[in-house]
Amino acid sequence: MHITQKLNDNNLKTMLVSDFISSFGSVFLTTTFMLALYQQTGSLLTASWIPFITMLINTFFTPIIGNLHVKITFRKLFILGELAAASFVYLLTRTQHVVLLLFLYILYRFVFFVLEAFRAEYLKMNTEPTEIHKWQSLSQMVNSFVPVIANLVLAFLFTQLKSTHILYIVAGLYLLAAAVILRIDGIKRPVEQTGPPQKPWTLFKTTNSPNATIFFHVFCIIFLGSMASLATLSYVVDYLKQTDAAYSLLMSVMALGATLGGLVVRSDRLKAHAQQISTIGVLCMGLLLLSVVFKPGFEVLLGIFLISGIISSAITTYYAIAIYQQTPMESIRLEMAKFSVVTQAASGFSQPFSGGFTGIVGPIIALVSSGVGFILLFIKQKLS
Repeated sequence: MHITQKLNDNNLKTMLVSDFISSFGSVFLTTTFMLALYQQTGSLLTASWIPFITMLINTFFTPIIGNLHVKITFRKLFILGELAAASFVYLLTRTQHVVLLLFLYILYRFVFFVLEAFRAEYLKMNTEPTEIHKWQSLSQMVNSFVPVIANLVLAFLFTQLKSTHILYIVAGLYLLAAAVILRIDGIKRPVEQTGPPQKPWTLFKTTNSPNATIFFHVFCIIFLGSMASLATLSYVVDYLKQTDAAYSLLMSVMALGATLGGLVVRSDRLKAHAQQISTIGVLCMGLLLLSVVFKPGFEVLLGIFLISGIISSAITTYYAIAIYQQTPMESIRLEMAKFSVVTQAASGFSQPFSGGFTGIVGPIIALVSSGVGFILLFIKQKLS
């Protein structure tokens, strides 16, 4: 048993390293692609449709992914996914047609959506129930930490290289991630998923998902958080008269907080009280946003966003862990695919709503409204 667990731990460590490398590529690609698309079209409208279209496609294919019977091993599946991503990136360097660029990028996003669902299954298969906090928090820390470093590196690369050359680096990162995956064992295969077939429009009914309440809470938290993020941009630039660089610093501080939030979830003392901490965290988020009525300066805002990053990371990680713990192996792929769709939908719907709402009422009222939303969610959680 000890030998088996050690092998599983080595597999998960290898997957984390691969995910770290691959995440660097994803950050590089997203920023480079969006800038290139804007230069091609001269409009932000085209780029703004990408998250919405991607979310619709992912929602449509979620039931298929959840019930897909895959006969190859996880190792082959993950390697094929990274190689496909590298191929799509290479093709991006060979075309200037906007429609084809969009098609390739959306296809690339879909590949990683599928991979994330299978990675969730692989994590559950290789993890003891008592260890899920450790590995899920490590994964959260990687996903939060990488954008901070990757964007700094990318800012330097933009001063030295053309966009095409950066895309070659991205393709190389995906190839390196595929090479790292060669180190995991080549035995384990995806489990045949069970359960009645579902339609995209019935995925989130309570009768079809044991995690429907979690999905609702996650949607609200990400929607309100995205709304606050956009309103903060207006607050920093228009009210505090700071530069775009100041807003970028705020987002970096929040990402740093999100990385620290993973440590909170890992704590042996705190994980036994994760649900209570998550609920209190929602209240704290609301109170932090309500503090904007005092019109804090930029330095105070840095502290608020650091704490917000820690709390929001701890909350979302707790919910992901809860799904792992209460979902059987035969359904985990479908439930985690739903989780991804919920996060995409919350962010996708929040941005256009937040932009219009902030433009009408102003950044301070928009931030306070987000705070009120968090407090109402806290009350719902306490009453349910």
